[in-house]
Amino acid sequence: MNAEQITATAARVHAAQNPDPQPERLFTLAEIQAAGGFSRSTLYRLRHGGGLRCVTIGGVTRVRESDWRAFLEKHATATTEGGDNV
Repeated sequence: MNAEQITATAARVHAAQNPDPQPERLFTLAEIQAAGGFSRSTLYRLRHGGGLRCVTIGGVTRVRESDWRAFLEKHATATTEGGDNV
């Protein structure tokens, strides 16, 4: 499963379990790590200066779905256009 499929599946499950409109989905770092196939050290490097925006409140860190999609789009474009990858 690639990151897009995981995101789509998570969104469908979330919508099925929560029929009321909800705010933007927030992913845990473990979900991002699994979806992106990153090692833990790479994930933390991306978090601290690698362009992956995170939200931390009270010691709990999450990644907004829009930030995850923006990160994927930016780096997919850079890779296909011959730019620098992460």
